[in-house]
Amino acid sequence: MKNLIFLSHAVADKDLVDRFVDFINIAFKIDRSQIYCTSLKGTKRIRTGNNFINDIKEHIEDTEVVLYFLTPNYLKSPFCLSELGAAWALGKRIYPILIPPLDYDELDSTPLKGVTQFIKLKDEESLFDIADDFKEMNILGDIGTGLLRAKAISFIKDMPELCKFNEDEHIDKHEYEKTQQEMREITENNIEQETEIRELKKKIEELKAAKDSKKVAEILLQGSNDRKTFDVLIENVKDLFTSLDNIVISSIYCNKYYIGEMRYWVSQDDFPRAQELEAEDYLIINFDDGVIEPNDSHPKIKKCIYALEELKWFLDEKCSSDFFNYFEDTYERPLSINNKWFWENMFKVRIIMS
Repeated sequence: MKNLIFLSHAVADKDLVDRFVDFINIAFKIDRSQIYCTSLKGTKRIRTGNNFINDIKEHIEDTEVVLYFLTPNYLKSPFCLSELGAAWALGKRIYPILIPPLDYDELDSTPLKGVTQFIKLKDEESLFDIADDFKEMNILGDIGTGLLRAKAISFIKDMPELCKFNEDEHIDKHEYEKTQQEMREITENNIEQETEIRELKKKIEELKAAKDSKKVAEILLQGSNDRKTFDVLIENVKDLFTSLDNIVISSIYCNKYYIGEMRYWVSQDDFPRAQELEAEDYLIINFDDGVIEPNDSHPKIKKCIYALEELKWFLDEKCSSDFFNYFEDTYERPLSINNKWFWENMFKVRIIMS
């Protein structure tokens, strides 16, 4: 059966390559059986009794893309360089991944000299670039960006411990130390991390036994930072709302989050209270325009709007599709800060709309 990926690597880099294969297995949803890698269990390997050279040549020919894991160890291996030359000679699609501290000019003695398309694997954005390239090559379908981001951060975090290169003529010590420092800084700046691979594998087994979509969503979110962050942001808004009148809260919702053409006003019964709130600087009543607005300059209202915008940013930019699926399956409602039901049930307030 045709291989999706032939992963050419040095035996000395086995731990790093094993971690990378786990990454593409989980984040890219590429099964290990679709990867030919001579040193890893679960992938396609040299069959017992087969000629080593012939087996590798056969699998290079029968593959979609040959992925080179270029490290200082790779350049010191005559056999790796032979694999590189074989793929080149057969005209196969190649994809070189450069592992720091290796640099482009160190490839001048290889068949890759003059090749301009390289990925230098030094941060999680590099892994997003690999995902984009794989999509263009039609070896990767749609994947969840939330999971990809989490696993990319985790992989980059582990990379310094997995890169075991002896310093020699291929390595510039200053560049190596600089790259290691960059990796440490990137890891320290990322506060969001998902569970380890073993926990994801456990979830996969639980998913296989699940019978409905709600249960699947709950399993996917076990230990999820999205769920915890959502709960914290909701509680923050709820706490701030306890000091505000429902008319003020309703004016914030209708003027800033409600998607519609209605201009906020109150009933005749509620109008005396609205006037009191205007006198307390919570509201602005504009009789000419016929609209009631929250006073954005009031300290309490400013804090509420900031907390709401923080929640909106999280939902728009950071929250995974798994959490959206979980929410919609659980409540049978869309997850949207523009939704009146969301405000009344998540923030525990009453939205007054006349």
